[in-house]
Amino acid sequence: FAEFLDDYVLALRNSAAPAEAARVAARAREIRQAHPGSTPGFSGSANFQVAGHAAQQRNDWYAASVNYWRAVREAELREAGADLQAVVNYEYGRSLGVMGRFSEAEIYLLRALQFDREAHGKLFLDFNELASLNFDQKKYAEANGYFKAGVSAMDELQLADDSAAGFIDILLEYAISLRGTGREVDAQNVDHRIAELRRL
Repeated sequence: FAEFLDDYVLALRNSAAPAEAARVAARAREIRQAHPGSTPGFSGSANFQVAGHAAQQRNDWYAASVNYWRAVREAELREAGADLQAVVNYEYGRSLGVMGRFSEAEIYLLRALQFDREAHGKLFLDFNELASLNFDQKKYAEANGYFKAGVSAMDELQLADDSAAGFIDILLEYAISLRGTGREVDAQNVDHRIAELRRL
């Protein structure tokens, strides 16, 4: 756990939070003093994921990206399974996208998609994130393909029944994206789907 805290300290320092970094560093020292000679008993990748998730929760996307980058590298070095590689590449790509580093974000989201295909994972997450990434850049033609794939993947899992509000949010962006490429008839079809979901 002390090793995890060391990485958290670095992320805090890089995100201009020196007081919190000092507090966490002191805690790491206390743990080492209480357990001299101890060695880590769990994966560094898991540590970085925990720190990355914590950073996302407090909206510190720089710290999130630092930790998920380390999780990606650790997973690669350990030759981790496709399921883990999909998760860390997805979260790293998502963090980069929030920071506006779109080209890099796309690389890692596409990697996540490939790993999810190998692991039979949740492809809709990758498709939807890639759709949003392109939508935010007004690259509507590219976004449309990802929106279509994401909606199809969600329909296969019947996710509209479980999370209608989230599904509607995706469809609203999809309709805008379709109109951005002059596909008014297709956009109207999406509008009708949205209206149906809102009546449920």
